[in-house]
Amino acid sequence: MRRPAVGCEDRAGWQGEGRRGTDQDESVATEVTTALLRRPDAAFKAMGDDTARHWGNRAQAASRPARTSRRTHEGV
Repeated sequence: MRRPAVGCEDRAGWQGEGRRGTDQDESVATEVTTALLRRPDAAFKAMGDDTARHWGNRAQAASRPARTSRRTHEGV
């Protein structure tokens, strides 16, 4: 019995495309996540996963501008 051949014969070319693949993966992940969150039932199930909810909350907090104090310290 022989082991099947590896699916990617041109390994050097495959590794060279790694960076572009990562950028494309990020773009695809963004589109898929946006589509998922627009579907209430799917979003509810996804946010039921503690890890997914943690990273979703963290991403949301990172995209907000920093809070500024409403009080001014002038005249105090």
